[in-house]
Amino acid sequence: MANLFSPEDGMGPRDCYGRRHAALPCLSIDRVMENRLFVSTAPLLKIPRELLLEIVQAIDSKSLSALALVNSDCRQFARLRQFAHVTFNHYPSSKALIQSLDGERKRREIDPLNPVAQGRAQGTIGPCIQSITVHMFDNWIDCSVEDQLIINCDSFFEYTSIIEKIVNDGTTLPHLDLVVWRDVFSPRKYCYLSKSPIRYLHLIDPIIEDFDISPWNNPCDWKLQALTVIQPVVPYTWRNDISLFGRRILWDCAPTLQHLTWVGGRSFKLANELGEPPCFKMLRYLQVLSLDLPTTRCWNILLTAPLVGLCLRYSEGSILHQALEECGYIRTLETFVWNGSLHSPCHLSFLSVNNHILRFALDHPSSADILENRLLPMFGTHFKNLRSLSLIWPQDLKVLSESALSMISQIRSLEQLHLTVGNVEGWRYSRNWRVDHNAIRHHLKPLSHLQKIAFSGDEYPRMRGELEHEPNADYWSTADALSGEEIIGADDEQMLSFWEEIHKCTCLREAGVYAEVFPKMTWIFLGQLPMRVVSGGGRKTVIPLTENRDNCATLLKRMFGWVGRWPVGRDLIPE
Repeated sequence: MANLFSPEDGMGPRDCYGRRHAALPCLSIDRVMENRLFVSTAPLLKIPRELLLEIVQAIDSKSLSALALVNSDCRQFARLRQFAHVTFNHYPSSKALIQSLDGERKRREIDPLNPVAQGRAQGTIGPCIQSITVHMFDNWIDCSVEDQLIINCDSFFEYTSIIEKIVNDGTTLPHLDLVVWRDVFSPRKYCYLSKSPIRYLHLIDPIIEDFDISPWNNPCDWKLQALTVIQPVVPYTWRNDISLFGRRILWDCAPTLQHLTWVGGRSFKLANELGEPPCFKMLRYLQVLSLDLPTTRCWNILLTAPLVGLCLRYSEGSILHQALEECGYIRTLETFVWNGSLHSPCHLSFLSVNNHILRFALDHPSSADILENRLLPMFGTHFKNLRSLSLIWPQDLKVLSESALSMISQIRSLEQLHLTVGNVEGWRYSRNWRVDHNAIRHHLKPLSHLQKIAFSGDEYPRMRGELEHEPNADYWSTADALSGEEIIGADDEQMLSFWEEIHKCTCLREAGVYAEVFPKMTWIFLGQLPMRVVSGGGRKTVIPLTENRDNCATLLKRMFGWVGRWPVGRDLIPE
């Protein structure tokens, strides 16, 4: 109970790395119970329902099945979390869930005013579902036997028709907000999804069938708030052109759309046959990657919206640089993420015009010449409101220059800083940056508002002399910290365990020095260890947030870049 009155920064439950993420808000007890009274008279159920919801959220997920066996009311409490996010595929458990929901739909159709006939008196699953993922074409389908393939195909069409009825019926899933579609997407499915109550739609690598519906002939009042479309960067030859689909869905959702992410796919126009463009008057967050719109006018339709966050990726032959030059100043812009390397003067000119932004991040390495001779001097002299900065140097850089650190120290408004050298994700992962923390602290000391600092791509030797360049050889040496008895007879696994323990201790000690130099420091990430700074009793204590090392790629993207800036707690944007 004490945890209920001391929440940890309002974050959600811990994941397997010990980190906390913002969770999709739970439905209220009244909505899940469909405003009916409790059947049980247990004293616990007499407390306010708001507090009861907090208790249900604090229960460990492994104990929910035991909670469901107590009584019908507790079963509904458990379902509130167990069925908040469901997946429809060909697994037997998924098929059973689809059939159960279809049964609830039929009972509601028979007598919509009778809760007993609908099964509501004992609780139902439908009101607990907030998001669904449709992935009927997955690897579980057995296509090795011809008869089994025919059975699976028949089953596919049967269950997709049931899913259509469940989603299209607003009473079975009254609280459905998010649909993640990883399947065939046809005009028929578009029509019934547009009539559903969903507000967030993610189309992940969908197979788009022929779309011959003209948006200006068949207007649709779809109150969609967030749209994500992720297509292969190079579409498969058997995939149909999605240009008509893109024009249709953006036209229908433009009046209410607040978040738009479009990754990959073929180019398409936004205006209709009469030349009338859609109006994105509510659009706040825009992310367009690997999609080359045909004209600067198409880009300007999106860039002239009242954007708060903008994430773009430049590709060869794109006219994006011309659109950025024409767009110029975006008054409402706060966050700008460049998903690529800075190599064109127009990118820097767009930045210089929008010197009021609060957050800037690079998602790919850029040359040291661009960063240290063009970007950082501009930030230090013209960006007086910049609070968050994330930069990536190329992997051939061994030591971060003191001149670069001095220029960063001129950005006095910084509250959080992320420095990376090399590629820290994917198959090109590399760690060859020997960090001189003494130099970093010395040069960045003027940043009196700095609260969070992170280093990625940093490398530390396991034994003395393992690396040619060791700015703090005595500090990083394991031989000085291990006694002779520990080293003699130790195998490789034991030596690695010794090093991991000493590495954690040295990182904690380094973080403690950062906490003393920067008075407002609250969070530090170095040596692949996230740490928190806690103040109390006139002293500062550094606490590790994970047991083992982790690159925390998603966490850093959420903190410094783009991932997670959605109204739903799902990271669907590709790394």
